[in-house]
Amino acid sequence: MQHLGYDTSNNIFYWNNVTRFTTRAAAASTLGMVNQGHTNSSQPGLIVGTYPVGVAVNPVTKKVYVTDEFSNILSVISGTSNSVDSTITVGNFPYGVAINPFDSRVYVTNRGSNTVSVIGGSTNTKLDNITVHNSPVGIAVNPSANWIYVTNVNSNTVSVIDGITDKVTANITVGKNPVGIAVNPFTNKGYVTNIESNTVSVLDARANKITGTITVNPSLRGSFKIHDPVLSMPITAKFPLIASLVAVNDISNTIYVTNTGSDTVSIIDGNIDSIVVVVLTHLSNKFTYRLRLHFC
Repeated sequence: MQHLGYDTSNNIFYWNNVTRFTTRAAAASTLGMVNQGHTNSSQPGLIVGTYPVGVAVNPVTKKVYVTDEFSNILSVISGTSNSVDSTITVGNFPYGVAINPFDSRVYVTNRGSNTVSVIGGSTNTKLDNITVHNSPVGIAVNPSANWIYVTNVNSNTVSVIDGITDKVTANITVGKNPVGIAVNPFTNKGYVTNIESNTVSVLDARANKITGTITVNPSLRGSFKIHDPVLSMPITAKFPLIASLVAVNDISNTIYVTNTGSDTVSIIDGNIDSIVVVVLTHLSNKFTYRLRLHFC
């Protein structure tokens, strides 16, 4: 599983079924669904393009968008009929996807083209290609300010795009190999996971500058709320390791970061920008992959 999306209006979860293979022909190409309104029943997978990675849901239009990395397309799915309505050709190796629900624009990072494709959600057409720095992967939209933030993993930067002009207005230096990014539109703060620096950069989304860095000690401990001698033992691992991302609960101002190497999730209090607890996930999990939940 690589990416998780949630349709708040239909109460359905969507995820990409991705298994790491060495060839394109062997890559999975289905989208899984769980309908929370029907006893958490799993729905049949939809056939999309090759190697689906990113997934995002527009709760207003009930459309689901999936990046198919090895097909260089964006699959558009109807959340009402659960069928693929359209496929849109984007750049090379599309990865992340984000939506501005106010204008229904969709933004796709193309890590092989060093671009961001802009899609008109009402017409399912590509409106523009925006050049950013090297290997863009993560992407987040601040709908209140209409700014788009893109992590460039090989440039150690975050590109800031004006959603009105579709122009890059700034490239902000962060830690080494930034991947994940999430923005809280209420506080106008963003959080960037830097996989090689073992840090989270705190971004002031009003001034578009870094205001702090949260360092996570490689020796992690279990949740302080868990009074179990085994679960509370120190865990030695690098943070957050590759594929670890970040999600923000807009309402509680809480940030969640997945730590792939240690099977943990670090929880950050957005009011003080400090880690308040580290939660150990299932002990049998070898990897903790992406976490992207948007609470409305």
